[in-house]
Amino acid sequence: MHLYRTQNIYFDECFDNIKAKSVEHCLQQASQYISEGNASQAIATTKSQTIYDALLQEQETHGVSIVNNVLIGNANIDILSSRKTIFMRLNNPVVVDLGQGMQIINFVALTAAPARLGALNLRYLSRLTRLMNDKALIESLRAVEGVDGLKLMLNDVSPNDQVSAA
Repeated sequence: MHLYRTQNIYFDECFDNIKAKSVEHCLQQASQYISEGNASQAIATTKSQTIYDALLQEQETHGVSIVNNVLIGNANIDILSSRKTIFMRLNNPVVVDLGQGMQIINFVALTAAPARLGALNLRYLSRLTRLMNDKALIESLRAVEGVDGLKLMLNDVSPNDQVSAA
C-alpha cells in the first residue's frame, strides 16, 4: 500500500455514503458527529448546535476551500476539549457556488479544535489541505470500499509515526 504523507493528520472518524444536499447540510451532519459521545442527549444536542453555528460562521466569514472535489472546513470552537478531524464521503455529489463558479464536492474533510490552539490549528489545516491536494489519494478514496477502507487509507500512518515511504 502506498503511504501518503499523513503524519500529524489523524482522522478521528470517517463516514461513508453521507446524504447531503448542500454545504450547510454537510456542516450540520459534521457537527452532529463531532458532538457525539456525550452522556446526555440534551448536552449532545446543545453542543451540536454550538458546533454547527461555529462551522457556519467560519464558512461565512472565511469561506471554505474546495480541492480535488473535497470541501475542506475548519473552525475554532471554545467548547471542544481536543481537536476533532472527520472525513465524509458523500452519497451523491453536491454542487455548490462559492462565488468562483459552480463546483462539485464528493468529500468533506473538516477539522474543529479548541480556540486556544489558534495558529496551531491553522498549521494543521494547511497540512490537511496539502493532503487533500494529492490526486492519487483522492482517486484511491473514490475507489476504496466502506468506512474501514477510508480509515485505513487516511490513517495509514499514525500521528506519531514517521513516513518511511514516499
